[in-house]
Amino acid sequence: MFSVIMPTYNCEKYIQDAIQSVLAQTYTDFELIIVDDGSIDSTYNICLKNAQKYSKISVYQISHTGVSAARNFGLSKAKGKYILFIDGDDTWDVRLLELCAKEQNENELLVFGIRTDFYSSEGELKESQSILEEGTTSLSFTLNECATWIFSHYNMSSPCNKVYSRSVLQQYQISFCGECVYLEDLKFNLDYFEHIEKIKILNCNLYYYRVFLDKKQILKRKFKQLFVNADKLFISVKQFLTQKQAALQDSSVLVNVVLRVYFEELLVRSQGQDNRIQKQYLETLNQNSNFKKVLNAASGKFFFIFKILKRLGFRRLQMWIIKRRYW
Repeated sequence: MFSVIMPTYNCEKYIQDAIQSVLAQTYTDFELIIVDDGSIDSTYNICLKNAQKYSKISVYQISHTGVSAARNFGLSKAKGKYILFIDGDDTWDVRLLELCAKEQNENELLVFGIRTDFYSSEGELKESQSILEEGTTSLSFTLNECATWIFSHYNMSSPCNKVYSRSVLQQYQISFCGECVYLEDLKFNLDYFEHIEKIKILNCNLYYYRVFLDKKQILKRKFKQLFVNADKLFISVKQFLTQKQAALQDSSVLVNVVLRVYFEELLVRSQGQDNRIQKQYLETLNQNSNFKKVLNAASGKFFFIFKILKRLGFRRLQMWIIKRRYW
């Protein structure tokens, strides 16, 4: 019934816990597809040993091309009616598949809660956080009823707390964007949401996301072409909202997310460049037609000031306030 896709990359310390949390499920009608993204540690060998021991597991290794390629490869091998994703350093509640099987019914998308577990560098659990109130009643509605509201209340970017219909993914040829290195998960979900009507929120924290408090979060993005990532995300946002009869101006959350991608890509490209090159990148951004549309839909003090500086041609001040806000 379920195909579970697990992309892995250099997670030898945690991969066994991830695999075991899937194998320990109280609902057993599933296959586990592990796609190793060219690990250089012992991750792949650990996965192979598990596959030799458990018939439910199939393991593949691809060249190191990123998590999107690994997930897409897993989708190409999936045979189940429904698709779930789990990363190689996270874990599941043992009831996850059982509860999902009970709640799926005719809903074309099932969403459940994520608990974030914060660890020290020594592996000690320090605290856990969740946006859900455990035990509250599950919610059912159509996406047209909540096309903009839902993005303010639930994690709708991650693919790891959702159950997808494989037939929908196949019918509309939905996959992860290989050209996107930032928020490719959100683009994937928006492309999926565009083609479904029903959704159900299961208010249980069933996915456990591992975060290290001592690990510095460094932006390591290698955008392949200037603003292509942001353009593709914007197009998916626009198509989704149009399909659900919602205006861009009505979804401040999505507007802010798209603008953040444009600005962060600008900052990554400009880092280490002289003022002349930075100005060229900023001019390219200011002339981008998609950026203009989403900027016009933005509200708030920061965007008001940015629009004025853009209109007056104060490029250095534009760059300064972008850095102040996003870096």
